[in-house]
Amino acid sequence: MWKKWLITLAFTVSFSVKDLGGLSYFDLVGNEANELLTNNFSDEDEESQVERENSNPSEKENQNQQIPNKAKENDVAEKKEAEEQVRKEDKETKEKSTQDQDKKEDKEKGVKMPEDKAGFDEYPKGQFAVEGAQGETVKTDTGTFVIEKQWTNLSKVYVGPMTIKIKNINIVSGDVTDSAISGISGEKVKFVQVDAILQNTSKEPIGFPFAAATLHIGSKNLFAHDMFSGMTNVNFDTQIPRNTTLVYMLDDPTLNISEVTLKLAKLPVNKKTKEEMGKRTSINVSL
Repeated sequence: MWKKWLITLAFTVSFSVKDLGGLSYFDLVGNEANELLTNNFSDEDEESQVERENSNPSEKENQNQQIPNKAKENDVAEKKEAEEQVRKEDKETKEKSTQDQDKKEDKEKGVKMPEDKAGFDEYPKGQFAVEGAQGETVKTDTGTFVIEKQWTNLSKVYVGPMTIKIKNINIVSGDVTDSAISGISGEKVKFVQVDAILQNTSKEPIGFPFAAATLHIGSKNLFAHDMFSGMTNVNFDTQIPRNTTLVYMLDDPTLNISEVTLKLAKLPVNKKTKEEMGKRTSINVSL
């Protein structure tokens, strides 16, 4: 307040006194007054800011509280990201270990890996086939399914010139929403899905009806369902690998499956000589 009084007094004196040299005291004092006025306003702005902060401490406290909360959220996010990265690396390491083992076995047997071949025959997997990990719920055009159990990356099986790689065996249950299919399969289903990659490693044309393989669960002997399994082809005239998906429907949805056995019903046949090749074998899987 005293600053404003001094400024007013300075303006009053400047109006009544003149400098003999032609420069008025109004000009001199007026400049000083403007500077004082500017400084006074700046002081008032700072005082007002302090008063506002003192009158509303909760706003400052809230800002201070937000800092540790945000830091905590960042820590949680970083921890979650790190755990996800570890899981991803573990999965990649496991897959690489399996692939390395397969390469070692193929090298010992003189078999070239599929990636050394030109192309890949990608066949449709069928209406019931699902992709995912154990415990996942998968929605398709056919229905909604749960992968109850799963076994992946089984070792390769060699039968004559044929290499059989079981990618996964899934125990799947779910609800069929496609009315055209549910009329045949029923609205609730349970089935075993077998995904395999087959390859003829010889230069001779080979016939191999892999889809004739039977699935044994306890005392039950099951055959792959023609309609719900994926496309298959018994003719392996080249060394190009191809995928095959077989679906074995289960009559009892409550059946608890802990072990399955896949038995080859027929052997590979040389299409030129009609000679059967290799020995019948079984693939046992404990889930």
